[in-house]
Amino acid sequence: MRRNPVWLLILLTVLAVGLPGIGAREKPISREQMIPTLETALHQLAAAAEQALPDIEARAFRLGLAWDKGRVRVVVEAGDPLPLVAIARLGGEIVARADALALLEVDIPIANLINLALLPGVIFVRRPHRPIPLGVSEGVGLSRARAWHAAGFLGQGIRVAVIDMDFEGYDDALLARELNNVIHIFDYTGWGMETGCVHGTACAQIVHDMAPQAELLLMKINSGVQLSQAVDDAIAHGVDVITHSVGWFNTNFYDGTGVIASIAERAMRHGILWVNAAGNSADRGHWEGSWRDADADGWLDFAWGDETNRFHLPAGAEVRLWLTWDAWPLADQDYNLYLVDAWGNIVASSLNWQTGTQAPAESIGYRSTFGGFYSIKIHAVDAPAAPRLELFTSRGILLAHAVAGSSIVAPGNAPFVLTVGAINITQAAWETGPQADYSSQGPTNRSRFAAPIVKPDIVGPSGLSGTAAGLVFSGTSAAAPHVAGAAALVWSQYPGWSATAVRGWLEENAVDMGSPGKDNLFGHGRLDLPLDDLVAPPPDPDPPASHTYGTVAGWYMVSVPHGGTAADLFGTTAWRWDPATETYVAAAIIEPSRGYWVHLPANKVVTDTGAPVVTNVTIDISVVGWHQISSPWIYPKDAISVTRGPVVKTWSEAVAAGWVRGNIYGFKATDGFYTTPTVLHPWYGYWMRAEVSGLSLWLHYVPLLVATVLDAPMAITPDDLPPPPPITPPAADLTFGHFPNPVVDTTTFVVTGATADRVEALKVRIFSLDGRLVYQREEAGASILWQPVDNDGEILANGVYLYRLYAQVGDDWVASDLEILTILR
Repeated sequence: MRRNPVWLLILLTVLAVGLPGIGAREKPISREQMIPTLETALHQLAAAAEQALPDIEARAFRLGLAWDKGRVRVVVEAGDPLPLVAIARLGGEIVARADALALLEVDIPIANLINLALLPGVIFVRRPHRPIPLGVSEGVGLSRARAWHAAGFLGQGIRVAVIDMDFEGYDDALLARELNNVIHIFDYTGWGMETGCVHGTACAQIVHDMAPQAELLLMKINSGVQLSQAVDDAIAHGVDVITHSVGWFNTNFYDGTGVIASIAERAMRHGILWVNAAGNSADRGHWEGSWRDADADGWLDFAWGDETNRFHLPAGAEVRLWLTWDAWPLADQDYNLYLVDAWGNIVASSLNWQTGTQAPAESIGYRSTFGGFYSIKIHAVDAPAAPRLELFTSRGILLAHAVAGSSIVAPGNAPFVLTVGAINITQAAWETGPQADYSSQGPTNRSRFAAPIVKPDIVGPSGLSGTAAGLVFSGTSAAAPHVAGAAALVWSQYPGWSATAVRGWLEENAVDMGSPGKDNLFGHGRLDLPLDDLVAPPPDPDPPASHTYGTVAGWYMVSVPHGGTAADLFGTTAWRWDPATETYVAAAIIEPSRGYWVHLPANKVVTDTGAPVVTNVTIDISVVGWHQISSPWIYPKDAISVTRGPVVKTWSEAVAAGWVRGNIYGFKATDGFYTTPTVLHPWYGYWMRAEVSGLSLWLHYVPLLVATVLDAPMAITPDDLPPPPPITPPAADLTFGHFPNPVVDTTTFVVTGATADRVEALKVRIFSLDGRLVYQREEAGASILWQPVDNDGEILANGVYLYRLYAQVGDDWVASDLEILTILR
């Protein structure tokens, strides 16, 4: 049949410039009907069930929910105490719980879903966050692990947890001895370990190939609440390494924060090295960008003149779409997400309300009836701030408008996670690259919570044959367990190391590829286990941190990067300003997020042997007034987030809102004046002022943040800024004495105590029992050596004498009590 060229022209025009006939749908639940504690999509599903609509199971599928005889699984974000009894009365069954996060996964009749959201103590009811899989082995040879095996380092004594969604075939792998040393198996889903696919089994086999004697724990999960349970069990069972070839969408703005990242952070705080696949979205599976709407019709322009993002979908194929925007954690900026066919018909949509109590997230699941081209459209319902948008698709979808960068998913975008990209050895040589085209790329996103950081951290091999899969096992899913197994080998050689040290060793020994230094394609480079390290151990990977203060004695406003006691660090008393009482108090413990006054001698060297801070930091500034703050790392002032209850603002937004004063003030001790720096340094403290109550500062852990610390300009000291502590220490802080006693040949008069290093000079006056002054002397420092002679140099007779010492601190003298001295030759 001859095709009509006019119709072809019309069709090509529609596909090229968009689908002009689509109008935005009204929200399925009106603003008046909306329940602030229930996700709109769930409210919509409950309403459809109440009307007994015939496509209820398909509706549940599009929401990513399993429909089972009128019951669904949801997540309850709860307060304290958890409403367990009330949930049971509604027919709800607690499937999983994450007490550390106050989350419950609940199986409940759909008819009681609205009543669940209205229970006292329920903050929000939403769909569960669902994980998405990101995926002897050839990688053993490529990484040079075989030489480590031959040298006797096989991962012995190290426990590795494989947390995944599916473990089909693991029984066969055990019987075939392709998977050994499995000491624990956990199924948090209740669906059985063998259901699903072979993804987790293949990951476990790679770990076993890399580290044959490492003990393995297999943990099957299918929600964020179950992931939290798995981490609790991993901690309880002494796990050293977690490998997680799984990604989580719409749990943050891909900035390293959020609920999934916090679960990984909890593992890290317990000394576990978390190794995560970077994701597989760089090959046209991801788009991000600012809001653009040239014709002001409310629809996003993905490109000039194109309000659609087109892709092809075969008949019967499934696609999932995830949309979020920079308004976490609770959004009042509202977007809708649509999927339309080639003729402009809306085939699926996500129309959640965002009114300030809901997350900025929309998602769609769709199974095509007909093959062809489909398009994504985004509509601004009420988003006057126009926050930046982030769109991901399931693997295999090729978007017409795509962005490769900033495509790393949670928790791989968290700084405390060792994130692994992939080199696909079926396409390119391991030695030369390039990285796999699908391997997700950094940097992570900038947000009000976080500055962008370079990711991934390292790359591993992918595209390898795996016995569990029976086929080529590719994706960053395959790369991550290679790195986890390598970590087990290193740890078995250096069992006294920390997780931070093992991670640092792997990054330091990676073979640099791409741009010199760490980059957003290869990270530090490709995984390598150098052979020379089997002969000579490397230097201590966690050296203590040291700093030398200024060339003059006096007051310094200080902090430290790790933390410890004032006595061990500074050898003297540290003073901290208490804004509640507006007085200084002595501080025995130095916290790396606080500032302190310390009186130091010239060129004082301070060594901090504590453990590095590798977590996010929250600083309480809830009292109106001046606070002394610091940061464990070099950190820009403008990267600080300020929170007040659920509201989060950037530093500049908090200043504009009148929450905090705009400047921070550092003290330049060598010149005696204040400065207004823009970057915090971990060895110094700073003044900042809270202008309203109930505030906290939030610093995002950024280990490789590049920030220049400039010599800040001199500042006019604010009239209300507290002065340094009084220069004269309390007498109780100084102890006066002499030794030996009685005196035979010589004795030393000395001042000791917490503030003795502030003593600039010492004076002694000795009296006879009748009050006659027989000797006096003054010397610099805190001690005087004396032979028992008088002022004329004549030897004093044996007997009892009285003396008093005077210690100079600044411009003042502190006197001792009258003490007894005995001369006995």
